[in-house]
Amino acid sequence: SGPAVHIGVVKVPDPRLDFLTQMYKPKKKVPATVTYVDIGGMARGASKSSGLGKEFLEQMHRMEAAILVLRDFDNAAGPADPAGDYQTVFTELLLSDLGMIERRIERVKTDMKKAKRPGLDRELEVLERCRRHLESEQPVRTLGLLPEDFKLLRSFQLLTEKPLMLVLNHAESTDCRPRVLELKKLAGVEPFILCGPIEMDIAQMSEDEAKIFLEDLRIDEPALNRMIRESYRL
Repeated sequence: SGPAVHIGVVKVPDPRLDFLTQMYKPKKKVPATVTYVDIGGMARGASKSSGLGKEFLEQMHRMEAAILVLRDFDNAAGPADPAGDYQTVFTELLLSDLGMIERRIERVKTDMKKAKRPGLDRELEVLERCRRHLESEQPVRTLGLLPEDFKLLRSFQLLTEKPLMLVLNHAESTDCRPRVLELKKLAGVEPFILCGPIEMDIAQMSEDEAKIFLEDLRIDEPALNRMIRESYRL
């Protein structure tokens, strides 16, 4: 049996909606929502295995965007290595896409030998560009394809084409700036920073308690709220 997959539907915190609700006092307040699917961790070799890694990849194909939470604190699993963890996951996503693209290229070449169908030449050109880009260890989303070219890839649901958010879950007592710079250089994405234990404490407080706690920390709102808005934007 595979790992448990947890699904949660979360309301998007939006101060603009709160302001308009206070002003116009509608009968019903309907915030936007995001559905999160928590697939759990992923091991090396996932693109070739039939266990946790395979389910991770299969679930990811169904998602509109991906959030990768990276551990930036030491625990029983070992010392913190968010850059190494990112590289492990990215490699598996890249290999999965590359395998899919290569299989499609062979299929298109076979079809071209049988009959000259319109569009096959263009599809092959786009697929070859994707293959070269992936072989250079770059995600498809950075390839700079035209919108009509991306339409040719839509049915594949390529994993490295999906919008990506990196979340650095760091220990309160550590300086995470070196990790942030390392990840930004490696992934080309600005990591979102939060401290899991603090966010969990805030989530369990009453509204008044949370307000006082945040004032003591000199922050306007929980990092989790900002993360939800950013993931909704993606």
